[in-house]
Amino acid sequence: MPIGRPGCYDLVMTLSATMLITTVLTFAGKGGTPIAYERVSARRESVGTIVILPGFTETYLAYDELIGDFTAAGYDVAIMDLRGMGLSGRLAPDPRVAHVDAVDDYAADAATFVDTLVTPERPAYLFAHSTGGLVGAKLLALRPGRFAAAVLDAPLMTLATGMIPSWLARTLASCACAVGRCQDYAPGSGEHAGLSFAANRTTHSPERWAKVNDAMAAHPEAVTNGPSSGWIRAVLAATKDPAALGRAVTTPTLVAQAGEDEFVRPEGEEAFCAAAKACRIERFPGARHEIFREVDAIRTPLLAKIFAFYAANPPSR
Repeated sequence: MPIGRPGCYDLVMTLSATMLITTVLTFAGKGGTPIAYERVSARRESVGTIVILPGFTETYLAYDELIGDFTAAGYDVAIMDLRGMGLSGRLAPDPRVAHVDAVDDYAADAATFVDTLVTPERPAYLFAHSTGGLVGAKLLALRPGRFAAAVLDAPLMTLATGMIPSWLARTLASCACAVGRCQDYAPGSGEHAGLSFAANRTTHSPERWAKVNDAMAAHPEAVTNGPSSGWIRAVLAATKDPAALGRAVTTPTLVAQAGEDEFVRPEGEEAFCAAAKACRIERFPGARHEIFREVDAIRTPLLAKIFAFYAANPPSR
C-alpha cells in the first residue's frame, strides 16, 4: 500500500470555490516504487502545463500557494513527490529517512511522469526547486525539446556541507555504505522536531513557514527527516561536475539564486549555467533557500521573472 493521503488515490475532486479540477494519483516509478503526484488545471483554456519538481523532503501538499499562482496565470500544473519523500514510496527501513540509491532514479521517475502523465499536445514548462532542480537538469538532458523553458529555483548543483569538506563528506558516506549503513541517517542528520521559525534557514516569511508546518502537521505520513548516507553519496556523485550537467542542457533555462542560501553553494549554479546552451542567472541577494516561499518583496519579483521568462520562450512549432 503506497504512502499517501488516506482515501485520495484515484480520486477526482472538483473544487467549485476555486474553479479548479484536482486529480491525486500515483504511478509506478523505477523498480515499481509508487510515486505520488497531483494535477491541477484551471477550467478556462490553458496556455500550457508547468511541471513542478519539489526539493529535499518536500511534498506537493505544501505547494498550494505556488500552484495557485500558476493556475491563476492560466497554466495547468503537474507536480510529483520524489521517491523516498512526501507521499511517494519510501526506500529505507525507517520511512522518515530520506534515501535514494542514485539521482538518476529520480530523473527516471520524472521522465516517466512527463512521458505518460503530461499532455504532449500542450506546451510544457519546468519549475524545479533545490534537489528537484538537480533532477530537473537531468530531466532536461533526458528529454531535450520537451520543455519550452525551465526555471530552476536554488538548484542543488553543489551541496553545502558546512564545516565538513565535500571530499570528507563523500568519504564518510561511502564508508557508511560499505559497512551496511547506507540507508541509515547520515552522520549529523536525524529527526527534525520542534524547529522554531527563528531557527529556520529556508525563508524570512513566518506566514509561509507556518503554512508548510501546518501542512506537515496535518499529514504526518508525508513527513521526511534527514538524509541517509546513501543520499549524500548519490548527490555528491551526481554534482561532481556541475558544468557537465550544464553542457547536457539545451532548453532555455533561468536559474534563481538565493543570496543567503545555506543549503547549496553558488559556484555550482554558476558553473552549470555558464556551460548550458541558453541559461541565465537571476540573483536574489536577500533570499534564503526557498525563494518561492520568501517574503513578498522577494517572491513577487521572482514570480514576475518566471512568467516573463516562460512568455519569452514559447514552444517551437
